[in-house]
Amino acid sequence: MADATKMADVGVLIIHGIGWQKPGFSLKMQNWLKSMLGEEAAGKVIFQEVVWAEPIEEKQIAYMEASQHLFRNDWLRSMIVRLLGDAAAYSATAEHRRIHRTVYDAIRNMRRGLKPDGKTIILAHSLGGHIMSNFIFDLQIPSGVEGATKTAKVAEILSVQNQEVEELQPFVSSITAICTFGCNIALFALGHNDIQPIEKPSETCMWYNYYDEDDVLGYPLKTLNGYKDSEWIRDERISVGRWWALWETASPLSHLHYWTDKDLLDPIVGMIRDALS
Repeated sequence: MADATKMADVGVLIIHGIGWQKPGFSLKMQNWLKSMLGEEAAGKVIFQEVVWAEPIEEKQIAYMEASQHLFRNDWLRSMIVRLLGDAAAYSATAEHRRIHRTVYDAIRNMRRGLKPDGKTIILAHSLGGHIMSNFIFDLQIPSGVEGATKTAKVAEILSVQNQEVEELQPFVSSITAICTFGCNIALFALGHNDIQPIEKPSETCMWYNYYDEDDVLGYPLKTLNGYKDSEWIRDERISVGRWWALWETASPLSHLHYWTDKDLLDPIVGMIRDALS
């Protein structure tokens, strides 16, 4: 059994969105957050990445390489393939299950280094916000027969036993903040007549949704009918990218520049400090 005195008080789960990401994709963000927190506070925090797109990336690259002689292969086409390819893959049953299993494994790994009463903060970029919202929704199990049926369904998706799904309930109740940035849940919601947000995971949890007005892949949530009355969910408009680089600050490329922008890092530091207090 791990020594509780050496375990973290706060776990920060970081999930990427569209794009070809490798382990370590969030290291620059982590380093900035640690520096801003200070050594003592940073020592009480662990970071856990969720890297889910590598198998999809391999298929996308193979297709682009096989087809590149048939069209102009530029950065815009590559970005479109990543965007539509990732979203399409997530909607496919087999990839949906694999991705959720990857999230499950990351959570279990994070919780091994977290105190039993430790808090959790979720940082989710782009499509990662949609993935985490769906994952948490699946874990919000009702009581009675309906709950037993849902537990069995989630266990099947994750390829685990029912008991292992039930053991994830402390993870849900430990969530004190959800931070989505460049989130496109709204785009997926347009395909449903009645869209509702997840239930508030814990009494103190807040969901902050950050978006840049120039980011064509990041959207507010509160304009969705089901989200309007959820006081624990807030939209925050920010401007990301280096002020002198117009291709970052005033273009669709702003979607890629949240990770180390002070307008996002400052409130995240606040979330971590609140969880530590």
